[in-house]
Amino acid sequence: MEAMQHASAMRLLVVDDEEQVRLILRRQLERLGYQVTLAADGPTALNELAAKSDQYAAVLVDMTLPEMDGVTLTHVIAERHQHVRLLLMSGFHATELRSQIAELPIAGFCKTIYAGRSAQHPGSGAGRGK
Repeated sequence: MEAMQHASAMRLLVVDDEEQVRLILRRQLERLGYQVTLAADGPTALNELAAKSDQYAAVLVDMTLPEMDGVTLTHVIAERHQHVRLLLMSGFHATELRSQIAELPIAGFCKTIYAGRSAQHPGSGAGRGK
């Protein structure tokens, strides 16, 4: 995100299937002056971007999502909306996910909080209650 661009002028899309995580992130980002839109899954995020892509400076994508995982969603967004910066989020450390995120077209990675879910590694088939 460009250093000269003020937070109040930046709209972010947060994609996470955990409602508590979405709400906490929105509250914190809005306190910093960002305009925030929330999406619970990949298809919803893609629909939002298709309608208003030019309004978003960045998309924060959770790595484990229903219907379309964060890695796939990141690739689709990068292909369709090259101007949008992508930040990948996970409750796991980047070092644990290095092989999965190494080739992704992302601007960064951030560790998120857990919202009442057990810590299981992505791909293990457990921990999301889905």
